[in-house]
Order: sequence, then C-alpha cells, then structure tokens
Amino acid sequence: MQQFEAMPSLRSVLTTEVIRLHELRANERGEAALQDEDAIAQAQQQPQVYQQIDERARVLAQRLGYPLLIERMFAALRGFTLLLMLVMFLAGIGLASRLLANTSVNLFSLIILMLGLNWLMLLFWLIAGLRHLRGRSNQGIGVGSWLFQVGTWLKRDKPIAVVSESFVHVLGYGRMSFLFFSRFTHGVWLLFTLGLFISTYVLLISRGYSFHWETTILSADVQQLMLAIFAYLPEKLGFATPEFSDGEAITGRQAIGIWLLLVIALYGVLPRLLLWFASRWLLIKRARALRTDPQRVGLSHLLQRLRRNEEMVVDPAPDHIAHPIADGNVPQSNVDLIASLDHARAADKLQQRSNYWGVIDSHESKQGFLKHIEAISAKHVCVRIDTALTPDRGSVRTLTDIAKVTAMHVTLLLQDRSPERIQAWRDTLEESNIPFEEMNDE
Repeated sequence: MQQFEAMPSLRSVLTTEVIRLHELRANERGEAALQDEDAIAQAQQQPQVYQQIDERARVLAQRLGYPLLIERMFAALRGFTLLLMLVMFLAGIGLASRLLANTSVNLFSLIILMLGLNWLMLLFWLIAGLRHLRGRSNQGIGVGSWLFQVGTWLKRDKPIAVVSESFVHVLGYGRMSFLFFSRFTHGVWLLFTLGLFISTYVLLISRGYSFHWETTILSADVQQLMLAIFAYLPEKLGFATPEFSDGEAITGRQAIGIWLLLVIALYGVLPRLLLWFASRWLLIKRARALRTDPQRVGLSHLLQRLRRNEEMVVDPAPDHIAHPIADGNVPQSNVDLIASLDHARAADKLQQRSNYWGVIDSHESKQGFLKHIEAISAKHVCVRIDTALTPDRGSVRTLTDIAKVTAMHVTLLLQDRSPERIQAWRDTLEESNIPFEEMNDE
C-alpha cells in the first residue's frame, strides 16, 4: 500500500497550500508579488483548473526551495513517530517485567494493570471520534496537531512554519485530521501492546509462576463476571476458562499462561491492529480524492490569469472594443463584497446594502478589507471607482493586492467625467488584466 506522505495528490495540494500561505503572508507584510509569468505559462499546459493551480505552485515552490522544507518536515515527523513508537514498545516491555517480577501472580490485577491504560486511551479516542462525527471538531485534534502548532509558534516567521501550518490546513481541508491522529495513536499503542505481549511471553517460558484470582472488596459474583468477560473471546477460540477455588487456581499453570497471552492478544493487540489498518486505509482513500479548491481565498484570483490563450477572444482592433455599460446598480447575485476606492459616490445607497464594506482610502483600510475578505472567505468582490480619480500607482496597487486574494471586478462610474480620464482607467485596468464594467451612476 502506498505511503500516505508520498502520495502525489497530497504533495500537490500541500505545495499549493504552502504557496497560498506564502503569498498571503507576503501581501500582509506589503511585499512585492511573486513573478509568476513563467509558472502561469507552464501551468496553462494542464487540462484541469486545479491541475493548473497546482502546477503554478509547484514551479514557484521549486524556485523558493519549499520542496526541501516539505521533505524535512515529513522526515522530522517520521523521526518523532519512530522515537515515540520505540519508547512505547520499551514501556510495554517494562510494564510486563514489573508486573511479573514476583512468581506468585494475582491474575485479576495483572490483566487490569496490563490492559487498563490501553482501554482508557481507547475510550478517549472513541469520545474524540464521536465529537468528530457530530461535526464539532475537525481541526486541532490530537497530539500531532498540537505539536505542529507549537512548532509554528516557535518559528512563526520561518518558511518551515509555513510548511507545517499548511500541512495542518490540508489535513483539515481534506477531512483527514481525525484519521491522521487515529493512525498515529493506534500505531504507538499497538507497539505498546506488542511489547507487553512479547515480554509476557518471554517471561512465561523462562520462569515458573503460580496464579490466583482474588480481590479485597469485590464480591464473588463480580469476580465471576469479570472472569467471564475476559474469557469470552478465548472461549470462542476453544480455550477453556481458568477455574479457581477460594482464589487459588485449579487449572494448570501452563493452560492459564496460554490463556493470559490470548487475553493480551485479543483485548490489547488485535483491537489496535484492526483500528490502525482501518485508519490507514481511510486516510489513504481520502488522500487519493484530495483536490485543490480553486475558489479558496488566495487562489480564486488565478482563474482569470490561467485561462488558456485560445479560450480568450481578442479583438484585432482594440480601439473598437465594446465596454459594457450598466444603467442600474451593480448586480449582486455573484458578489460577496462591495467596496469603494478612495471616495464613494452614491454612498447613501451603498450603505443600504448588507454586503457593502465601506471606503478604501488608506493603507490601513486596505489591510482591513483584505482581512475581511479572508475572514468571510469571499469568492468575488466588486470595487467601485469614480473615474474622477487618477489611475495612479497607489490605486492600481490596491486593486492588484485585492485581486491576489480573491476574484474581483471593477465598476467604473462614468457620469459627467472627462473621456480622457475614463480612457485612462480603461487602459490601466486592461494592462493589469483586471476585469471591469462601466455604469452611469445616478
């Protein structure tokens, strides 16, 4: 079966998420956008939109050195997992050695102490699984996610922090957080129970033990019930239940020793083994179906740029390109947010709209608008521009910054404005590859 971390679909989506976070963080810091013309050209060779976005991210990631960091993260994760598995295996060996240090063994307390902690952890896992099925928790489940968050906090501005945070995002985005946590926890507890079983087996064949079954406060009926519970699965396999008289074993110690090994295997090793296989299988199945969502914040603005050249209609006489003019308000059927650049005409009418954000007239207001886009996961925004404004570099930079994080179109307000200024806006928006419409504002 293919390794989860090496699956092409996971690597592609993870690389795309890394570049998405890199660009969003760079935009928040006011850094220049990545030069991606070559990546766009290469991505346009792919047939599907999500493949185009993944290919662009792959090219940019190679340039920035992220593939090496991704390998380092997975190597560190594997190293941590192997170390923890070794510790749990040795812990199982140590527990069995400690409980079987005396040759006179209380079988009741031995089974409870050997399997009790494993059962308790299994109960916690079941509770987490119920919360996950009820939809109350999908991210931040388990030790693995907590460790990633700690690593991200310790290296907040480092590229490796972007990689680890992206991996947590991909697990949540692909509904794999709980499965990843399950595979991890069942794996380490499987090693614990295997260490317990092997150590018990070695001690039983190398030393002689006498067994008894007794407690101080439990009644005889409760003791018989507990014995029947432990003996249920071994009986199904044809192994007789040990018999005791006044707490002392009547059954031969060899038969009791074999029965004890069966109890550890059937109630400890087998459940963890089956759950580990099931978690791994479901995790790989989800990873195979993983695809990049082109409508995510920080990716949707790429759709316009990634269109194939042959799908774009180019007028050989640009002076005669028709510009659509709307004689009413901006249609809102597909618009999540509306904002005005620098100052708003017809501001009173805009204030009545629930999706109107306000006026972008400073660096702070621009950053606030960008954060609001990400907070509500807006897929399409409209920016209204009074053509009385000059299309200076600051205005164009504001528009391109918005276009980096979501799909956007501009509405040019034309009423009583000079044709030269209107044409200047048309030329600027076309050069910046920003879609626009025109309307006569009333």
